[in-house]
Amino acid sequence: MKRPSTAGVPKHNQSPKAFKMNQKLSEENLQQKQFQLSKTLSKLQFEQRNLQQQMHFIEQEKQKTKITQDEKQGNQSWLGIKLKIQINQLNSQIEEKQSQIKQLQKNPNYTRAQEQNILIEYLNYCSSSLKQEQNLMPDEVEELKVEIQELEITKKLLEEQSENLSIQKSLLEKKISQQYLELDQTKNELKEKERDLRYLKKEMIKFEEKQKETQQNQKVTIKKKEVIDIDDKKAEIIEKDQQISQQEQIINQLKEKLQERTNYELRSKNALIDELQALNQQVQQMRDELKELNEYYLAEIQPLETETLPIIQGNRDHTFTILHDVYNKQEKKFPKAPRVRYEQVQDMGKELSLRLQLKQITVNEACIILIQSAINNTINVEQLQEQLLQEPFTMADPNEAKLIARYIVEDVSEEIVSLDPQATVKLPVVKSVFRHLLNCYDLLTAEQDKQLWEEVSAIVNKYETALRSQFDLLNKQQHGFMKPKDLFYCLDQLFLDLTDIQKEYVLLRLFAYTNNINKIMHMKIFDVFKAGSYIDRVSKDRKKKKQRQTAKKIEIQKQDIDDFD
Repeated sequence: MKRPSTAGVPKHNQSPKAFKMNQKLSEENLQQKQFQLSKTLSKLQFEQRNLQQQMHFIEQEKQKTKITQDEKQGNQSWLGIKLKIQINQLNSQIEEKQSQIKQLQKNPNYTRAQEQNILIEYLNYCSSSLKQEQNLMPDEVEELKVEIQELEITKKLLEEQSENLSIQKSLLEKKISQQYLELDQTKNELKEKERDLRYLKKEMIKFEEKQKETQQNQKVTIKKKEVIDIDDKKAEIIEKDQQISQQEQIINQLKEKLQERTNYELRSKNALIDELQALNQQVQQMRDELKELNEYYLAEIQPLETETLPIIQGNRDHTFTILHDVYNKQEKKFPKAPRVRYEQVQDMGKELSLRLQLKQITVNEACIILIQSAINNTINVEQLQEQLLQEPFTMADPNEAKLIARYIVEDVSEEIVSLDPQATVKLPVVKSVFRHLLNCYDLLTAEQDKQLWEEVSAIVNKYETALRSQFDLLNKQQHGFMKPKDLFYCLDQLFLDLTDIQKEYVLLRLFAYTNNINKIMHMKIFDVFKAGSYIDRVSKDRKKKKQRQTAKKIEIQKQDIDDFD
């Protein structure tokens, strides 16, 4: 079969196409400039509104300082009253315990036990006198024996009663000792409360004296700072107005140029349509030729050689049989694709890093858990994908887990790789790549966590109104969620002076609500960093940690039982 010739393919002219591309690029550049200028205009207007809001916020803060000082004095006086009430309650409890002790001493069981002891002594005396009178008459002796037996029976009964009374007596003595112990404890608590009350009174007096001194010193400095801030804000507003007017002039000029360009495009539209039709004809012709070439190559493929296949002798026709092992020797072919880049899995790695930090798992522990299914110091893509879907990584999307597994296994030197799920990599490479993906974070200690919370809480509470207004402007576009870059952009726009560590701490605490890096509930920042929320969050984290530890112990026990079976 002859190969079709490609000599008759017409060569299209390159100049109209280049002319068209230049026109498109110039039009796109003009539109891009117009969009950027309009964007900067809206940004400047937005900054102007923020500056005005900050001036209004400064005036409100003056009034709030006076109100908070009055509230602090009221809270301190209420604490002293509360401690006095507790002292009176403890005094009443002491009186109740003393009355209970007196009632226990008046119990009739105590006197009854003494009477029983006297009766037993009397019966013993009677029995001894009966033994001395054995020289009496036989009839009287028998009667006396009967009486002695009856007296012995009554003696045993009285002894049993005396034992019961002694038991009751010991129980009452124990109760009395317990009451005395409780009385001592209440007295000690009362003394401690009185000490605390005296200490608080001294501290209140010191605090009032310091507060008076600081108020006098702060009044002068605050007024100076406010005047300087107002002057700076006014100067910034004037500069922003000038920039806005300049940008408006540039936008008007660009609009005129764009109108001229659109008129020119309308005139050259017919010529471009004719050129497009000619190009479509050329493309169709090339597709037909490509189809013929494919048919030619399919016809020229050599069939499978059968000379090396085994021969079964004894058959008259010497027929050939193809064993199953011959087909198994053929290599499996997998589809090929470009290797996974770091930019494709960067957000996924950040999400894994935040999730592991919330679960208090170090990078080394995460690497050990990831490679626990390895065999012969190697692990494949399929094993890594299955491990990423389980605890503690808990990735929700299997495709994302597979993408990270491919990123760990694939060779960086190859641009095109085969999608083999059994492709393996050595464990040191897995640890190194996974550490880089997690950005080698360090877990926060309890002191660092508390310090960061206090620093961010002070800034958020100080600029709460401005931050809420900033978020309200973006809520309509973001539908109640934000990405990390948008969140950091809002924080930077308000000049909050947050460090990178503080920003990452804010992201970590907000990530706990959604467990999704692309859906950060930014409005929760006010709940996370409000006063008193730190203690509640720490207690919840401790409960979750205990639950994870108990669940881990149960899993280990189940594995031990399965291994034993």
